[in-house]
Amino acid sequence: MIDIKLFREQPQFFRDSAKNKGVEIDIERILELDRRTRLLRTELEQISAQKNEVSKRMPTASAEERQTLIAEMRGVDTRADALLAELNPLDGELEEMLYRVPNPALADVKLGKDDTENEVVRKVGEPRKFDFTPKDHMELSEKLGIIDAERATKVSGARFY
Repeated sequence: MIDIKLFREQPQFFRDSAKNKGVEIDIERILELDRRTRLLRTELEQISAQKNEVSKRMPTASAEERQTLIAEMRGVDTRADALLAELNPLDGELEEMLYRVPNPALADVKLGKDDTENEVVRKVGEPRKFDFTPKDHMELSEKLGIIDAERATKVSGARFY
């Protein structure tokens, strides 16, 4: 996942990078979610600090002051619950959107419409030639009895590996 700080600093870079990979991302929505969640977290931290301050005052407060402080803190707790109820879905949406942002390609990578336009930079060694038809990993693992693909597919769905 892309670091949100980098995203804030270079939104156009990530928009262009995603577009080059054929992915459309809603930069404005991501930045708005980030701004809103940061504001909510700040307010929650202020509430936490306020509760800590009241907790320190409680032992030395008179009985009447304690009742007043407890009543105030109930209101503060209600506000904190409301903030959390607002923050959690926004946080989830932001995280989901950030996971959809592809990693940017390195500057020296040539752009192409798909993998058919990839350029071979170098080859190391020669591909092996076998006097038999090689088996893929699924054939080998099923033959060795180390994977039960049929059962795994029922449990996890297709393309589980």
